[in-house]
Amino acid sequence: MIEFQIISIEELKDLIYLSYENDTELVKRFHSINIDNEEHTLEECVDTTYDRIIEAREEVEHDIFKVLYNGEDIGYMVIFGSVLYSFAIFPSFRKKDILNLWWEEVKELFGGEFGTLIYNNNIRCLIFLLKNDMKIVAEENNILLLKNI
Repeated sequence: MIEFQIISIEELKDLIYLSYENDTELVKRFHSINIDNEEHTLEECVDTTYDRIIEAREEVEHDIFKVLYNGEDIGYMVIFGSVLYSFAIFPSFRKKDILNLWWEEVKELFGGEFGTLIYNNNIRCLIFLLKNDMKIVAEENNILLLKNI
């Protein structure tokens, strides 16, 4: 069973770290920080994600969630209005059945049309989103906007 629990911004950074830890592909290729084609560390990826969320949340109404599977922490989500702004699931829980349960709960949480933002170099996430009926509706500055239209 997937659940979402609202958390404070102070709790978020540890969840980002656990979502990126042991995911060398994300750190080396798929994180937005890699658009500059330079080597970056896990800590730099975590700090970049966290700092972007901090900056963006000052402008927009937001909710920060811990994602739980059978009562165990497995990831995080940050939602700005009708946009799934930032999200990740811990590598050890990225199994098809768990990801499908999570995605169904995401859709139920929004209850209708919603969008998500990802960087265009995050091919792995893009494939997941496209397989789950999200469509690319805009691209600007290496950022894709996808919607469930």
